[in-house]
Amino acid sequence: MSTQKISSQHQFVAYAFIILFMCLGFVPNWGAVDKIAPQWLSMSILNSLAGIWILIYRKELGDGFREVSMRWVSLCYFAFIVWAGLSYFYAINPTEVLLNLGRQFNTFFMFFFVAIFLQFIPNKIRFSSVLLSAILAIEVYAVLDQVLGMYQTNTFSSGNVKGVTANRNITAFSIAGKIPFALYLSLVFAKKIWKTSMTVLVFLSLFCLTFIDSRASYIAILLLLTVFTGINILRYRMNKSSKLPIWQTLYLIIPILLAVGTNQIFFSGNKDGDLVKRAATISVTKADGSIKKRLRYYRAVAKQVTSSPILGVGLGNWKLKSIYYDRNDIVGYIVPYHAHSDFIQLGAELGILGFLLYFGIFVITGIYLLRILARKDLSDETLVFYGICLGYMGIYFIDSNLNFPIARPQVLAPLTLVLALVSWKGNPAPKENSRLRKLTVPAMVLPLLFVLPTVYVNNMAYKSLQSQLVLLRDFNSNQYSLTLTEVENALPWIPNITVTTIPLASVKARYFYNAKKYDRALELLDEGSSANPYLFYSEIMKAQIYRDKGIRDSALHYSKKAFYNLPGNALHASVYMSQLLEVGDLKEVEAIYDKVIKGRNESLVRNYFAIVVNMNPPRTKSWKDKISKAVEMFPNNADLQSFRRIIALSPEDSQRANELSVQGQQLYAQKNFFDAIQLFEEACQLDPYQYQHFENAGLSYFSVGDYTRALQKLDTVVNVFKAPGGKSEYVKALVYINLGQQDKACEWFKTAALAGFEQAKTEYRNRCVK
Repeated sequence: MSTQKISSQHQFVAYAFIILFMCLGFVPNWGAVDKIAPQWLSMSILNSLAGIWILIYRKELGDGFREVSMRWVSLCYFAFIVWAGLSYFYAINPTEVLLNLGRQFNTFFMFFFVAIFLQFIPNKIRFSSVLLSAILAIEVYAVLDQVLGMYQTNTFSSGNVKGVTANRNITAFSIAGKIPFALYLSLVFAKKIWKTSMTVLVFLSLFCLTFIDSRASYIAILLLLTVFTGINILRYRMNKSSKLPIWQTLYLIIPILLAVGTNQIFFSGNKDGDLVKRAATISVTKADGSIKKRLRYYRAVAKQVTSSPILGVGLGNWKLKSIYYDRNDIVGYIVPYHAHSDFIQLGAELGILGFLLYFGIFVITGIYLLRILARKDLSDETLVFYGICLGYMGIYFIDSNLNFPIARPQVLAPLTLVLALVSWKGNPAPKENSRLRKLTVPAMVLPLLFVLPTVYVNNMAYKSLQSQLVLLRDFNSNQYSLTLTEVENALPWIPNITVTTIPLASVKARYFYNAKKYDRALELLDEGSSANPYLFYSEIMKAQIYRDKGIRDSALHYSKKAFYNLPGNALHASVYMSQLLEVGDLKEVEAIYDKVIKGRNESLVRNYFAIVVNMNPPRTKSWKDKISKAVEMFPNNADLQSFRRIIALSPEDSQRANELSVQGQQLYAQKNFFDAIQLFEEACQLDPYQYQHFENAGLSYFSVGDYTRALQKLDTVVNVFKAPGGKSEYVKALVYINLGQQDKACEWFKTAALAGFEQAKTEYRNRCVK
């Protein structure tokens, strides 16, 4: 094929297809809830057109098809897909296997067709670098334009910086992964204008990363700097007559320093966007919430692989099984959709063999790169480029182990281009084989046989995500904007779960439940339980239906099942607790306390104790400890304060304490402070859960000059009750004034003022502001 005359027609088509593949990230959401749906659909259409073109020109392209087919990356990738396809027969949700298998096929054939088309590109390296740098420039412009708008309106938030992608982490790694190619061009371009342009692009890209605040991208850039430095040292050792390669390391170092400096000019001290502050939070300890969460996900994967090392749970099914492992930490229906490591997630889905096959693609590519870099006959420009590719693969590897690029066409497209470039250079062409030559033309039909059905599947998924935009909006706002007829016809058969893993049949069932069409709702909920047996949304819906139908045993059964399998969900807990209230099962209410309190959901904890109070529990130490822990957790919740007094105090003690407090206030008004103190102290003894008794006692002690006891009572109000309003803080300031401790007094005047106590504001201005 290398001696074959390259026609201008094939060259034009090759350029067109590669450019279109690389631009998949710019496909908008087109009315879908997630833009990956139209992007996967676009990829499958492009693959189908490429497959048709290659089939039409099979004589001219047959040799290239055969060469790409026999390369080790292709063989390993295809073996991975075949193994993944077999998971359909044992998966939790086979429909998800079909959807995700189609995506894997399309990613593979995108690589396959790009590799074939590259043979028609005269200067593959320059073309690929220019193309990726041009896309990088558009992405950087999108980010800077968005940030400038935020900055001008004083609404900047790093979490909202998305550029052309769906979230900041995708944006960050999409930019980081293309920086190596702009860096390469800044070295090899001869004209100063282009060299300067690429250097500026590298700087602007790094500047974008500084305020996107994706910490993993900082690690990626550090790795790129390490690889780039290593490549330049290698170049210097190969040609010691020039120190230029060493100095060229500054092409990355200087933009990094400028990006950091510019970031500090614009964002220093901001809670968002300050690179130095954000980078300082990078850690590998469990104290970091993000690290802690990822470690929890990794442990879950390890348990799954250990329990099922051969088969796994099925391609695309980890998002279902992960719910089981993370059930005690899930809040609402926010599930660990990804394991945040593509490699180990595939191990959980496809077993150890699936993991090894997918990981093997990258191992083979790494070996190719090392083999290329070890060659003595490489030109300096080629050495730099493949060194840069090594840096790119390192960045992608970091992304794959912290995020989930396998699900994002925008990130996968450049990967397939790099795999194809490395494969051509690092894998020697296979020897001619007459048998394989005879099989080439029939084999060229296979891509279409695999890809064409995925156009249908991806189109169904795209239509589903369009409908999900409405269905999920209704779900999240508890609305019912569709008629039952519209609901019945709203969704295609694939996928059968939402982008948040809620069974679509169960989402449809809520409309029938609202219309009191209980039989149809129950039919749909049975389908939903099969689609996702770990979320238990279907079960909680069944509980509500049986409750409304007056079938108490079934309502209790399904609500209990839903709660115990997802206790952090407020709906599950509320429905189950209401059923326990109906049957008067106080023992079970007490048994679920730890599960309720663990979620630290204030509304849920408040509702729990509202039910407890209605069940008139005994005034035991156990119940007093439970309500006290809840009050300590949410000190500003007035309802919990009231519930504590009801649970811990007898009505007689509560009433008597209130009477004593009223009498004490009357005595205080008459300036009979000592008698008032006695009544307030007695009220504190009878009702130690009402901060006003302690505050009144502290004020009375202050009035008689007993500052030690005054501070004791006031500290209880401030530190134990954490009472609002700032009154106790103000009185503490007055105590310190009388003790001659001006600095402490000013501290407490300021604290009281910030809490909203008006007199404290005046005193602080008069006494403390110079």
